[in-house]
Amino acid sequence: MFLRKPALTAFAAVALTLLAYTPSLNGPFFTDDHAYVVANPVLRAMPIDKPWRFFYTRTNPFEFLPVRDLSFRIDMALFENEPLGYHLHNLFLYALGCFFVWLAGFAISKVVLRSRWDDDIVLRNQCAWIATATVALFVAHPAHVESVAWISGRKDLLSGLFAAVSLWLFASAIERTGHIKLFRAGSCLFFLLAVLSKATVLPLALVTFLLGMSSRDRERSTYHRAKNALLAALPLLAVAAGALTLHVLVGTQTEVLKEAPFGLDETGGPSAAVPLKILGYLTRIALLPVGLRLIYDLGEPGWVSVAAYLLGSIVVVGTATALWILVKRRSLVALGVAAFTLFCLPFLQLVPFKTWSLASERFLYLPLLGFALAFAALLAQQKPRIAVGSVSVVFALLLGATFARSRTWASTDSLIIENQRRSPHQHLAVEFYIDTLVNAHRYEEATEAAQRVRNDRARQVLERYVQARAAVDRGDLTAAAPLVHWLSVTPKWDSRIFDLQIANLALEVGMTEQAATVYRSVLEQRPFEVTLRYNLGLALKQLGQKEEAAKEIRSAIDGGFRPAGAWNNLGLLYRDLGRYSEAEQAFLEGLENEPDHWHAAYNLARMYLSQARVSDARRWLIEARRHARDAGDDTSAVDAILEQMDSEIPENR
Repeated sequence: MFLRKPALTAFAAVALTLLAYTPSLNGPFFTDDHAYVVANPVLRAMPIDKPWRFFYTRTNPFEFLPVRDLSFRIDMALFENEPLGYHLHNLFLYALGCFFVWLAGFAISKVVLRSRWDDDIVLRNQCAWIATATVALFVAHPAHVESVAWISGRKDLLSGLFAAVSLWLFASAIERTGHIKLFRAGSCLFFLLAVLSKATVLPLALVTFLLGMSSRDRERSTYHRAKNALLAALPLLAVAAGALTLHVLVGTQTEVLKEAPFGLDETGGPSAAVPLKILGYLTRIALLPVGLRLIYDLGEPGWVSVAAYLLGSIVVVGTATALWILVKRRSLVALGVAAFTLFCLPFLQLVPFKTWSLASERFLYLPLLGFALAFAALLAQQKPRIAVGSVSVVFALLLGATFARSRTWASTDSLIIENQRRSPHQHLAVEFYIDTLVNAHRYEEATEAAQRVRNDRARQVLERYVQARAAVDRGDLTAAAPLVHWLSVTPKWDSRIFDLQIANLALEVGMTEQAATVYRSVLEQRPFEVTLRYNLGLALKQLGQKEEAAKEIRSAIDGGFRPAGAWNNLGLLYRDLGRYSEAEQAFLEGLENEPDHWHAAYNLARMYLSQARVSDARRWLIEARRHARDAGDDTSAVDAILEQMDSEIPENR
């Protein structure tokens, strides 16, 4: 009964925060969502009634994360390509994760603070309020918006949920006198589920070792405590070692692990400074979550870069101090500080990995558990009114920031525009923004944005890219061709989309072989991206390799890329190959999806004419003319055929 009030308070904090996330529910699929879900034929083909197959089959182009991919497959079966269902699933996982964060905070606090109170009721009550403060600070932190509002953030939510369950079971095993092996086995199982959701949860094994060091046998020597803690954490350490080996093997075959994150000088300093700068940025986001963005410019010169380096250095010193304190005595604050830094380790470029930002908000999902626990433990040492007032004020401020950040995630355009506004000199941030502008034919603004990029080579590439897009848009392929050629042969940064945009331009200006080479190269690493496969099919079609082109376009359609234009191109290829029944089916499928796609109707009619199916041809020609007129397109080609038919077969008038 004495736990009811703190538990209800924690529930209210979570409920209020979930309401703050409602604007983000309108958000569309964004960037990686397409590769993982929308355009992932391998995942779509996996049978939902055989979930065990996810654990020995690669189902996404980058990582081996079967638990995450299984959850996506369930969503796919329930919601198809409707993003709202995926967003609601994310929100549910976040709420469930916060429930286990409360349980983990409660159990960990009991382990560390056991010696302070002889009265078990007082101990449990104090630990319950610490757990409540931990949840309030954890759930409302706006750095979590990226993980919750972005469908691809599902791996953070799942790994965080299972990590919290694992910590709760491990801490409970320390406190229990019976069924200890069962609780430790459960902790190991949920840790395994966590690493199969996201590999960066691996430092949890080290956190459990520190928790074991804080157990009740403080009267024993440091050696004996370390030995017992190691034995308790050993199964988790074994899981971590195996998972690390697996993910490195998979990562070296994909884009995830690389020798260097980017071709440009992203860090603005020597490599030894990179981990400290990243840690400094992550700590700044945790302490002062304002000005949040997709991409943080680690190469920003001046005091910002120096401050990040200094802050990272301070955190390292603070963590070393916290570890020394944990060896000497129990300290919940020290444990939280150490957990924060340990959970940050996978993101510090100690093992290079590919991401569009070296410091992202989603990296803080688990580190914020240690951060919130340390802050809550620190406040618990103050007078109750000061502690409650401080948590309430911080919670309110964080909640307001979360609501504002959630509104930004409600649309792709608002997210990209806000990101560029806060990182106007960073080339990747500007690349996203420029792509939005050129798609809207706002070339002058795109050029101005490109000119603000700090890196000389990136600025030149982006400027010429805008010029090439503008030339293609006005139909001046002669002017576009040399620009596209220069872009094709010039070394660029390692971007997931920019090389493909240039390849698309090359296809438009007639540099077909060059475009096909890029598409094939990218598809070797990302074979699930069906839009690339479709573009490769178009390139092969232009090169006259019709059989191969038909296979690629058919594969793209089977993977979920099904606009009428794709069906129309497939129909044309089948027609040219003499596979008329398949061509007819392709044209009709396209018209079923988009009845007003007059090109498919026109091409179907022409094929019918070649087969002497005059009445069918006439019907589809009339449909094509009607829809072409509605679209404001030229109907002269259709009219000419109809006139010829009428002159040759007057009885059909």
